[in-house]
Amino acid sequence: MLPGIHLTGENEQILESARAVTEKFESYHKGVSTNGAWYNIDHKVGAYACAAQTFIKTLTTQRDEEQIVGFKEIRWPTISNDTDDDWIAFMKRDFPCARYIITVRKDLEAQSKSGFYTWPRWHRKTGIKDSLAFVKSSTANVLSIAEKFGKQARVMVLEEWTSDEGKSLTDLVSWLGFEGCDFTKVDIPRANTDKRMKGGMDKGVERRFGSECHAPLN
Repeated sequence: MLPGIHLTGENEQILESARAVTEKFESYHKGVSTNGAWYNIDHKVGAYACAAQTFIKTLTTQRDEEQIVGFKEIRWPTISNDTDDDWIAFMKRDFPCARYIITVRKDLEAQSKSGFYTWPRWHRKTGIKDSLAFVKSSTANVLSIAEKFGKQARVMVLEEWTSDEGKSLTDLVSWLGFEGCDFTKVDIPRANTDKRMKGGMDKGVERRFGSECHAPLN
């Protein structure tokens, strides 16, 4: 819907792959290794930011006309015993222009009763039996992460952006840098209530803002 932007779904944690590569190279600069591959190359911290960004874009889209790439991340990546602060430092360093949209719900009890959290296999895999306690803990954690990202992050509350006729979405894209993109003036089909939608996915309904809507890079 937005010009110059390409959004994808899950991606097998490619951020983790990108960080693993850059951390491997930088370990030599930090003196972790005194011999072997790349030892005689001066690997500067942060020197691989452009490479990491190209890596992510290459794996998420092959369309050169897309100026902005976004993707869904449902699993906060983990390498070794790294903390959230380690990951946030990496993201700020190698993706300094990135923006993070953190989605949460107000009704945590309803969320805890969804199919995902009540799935027996999920309970066996995680060992978590109290779904509501887990949802509360997870929500608190992602809100903490959003706070640590500062101005790079925006929290979106499900109950708000699905009920305010596009006002929250308009504010969101304005925060991303888009201009002239007013969601209050376009038709937004609702999953499960609109015949043009099935399973929450847009089935070819073309909706445009018009020529006044443009990306921040235009």
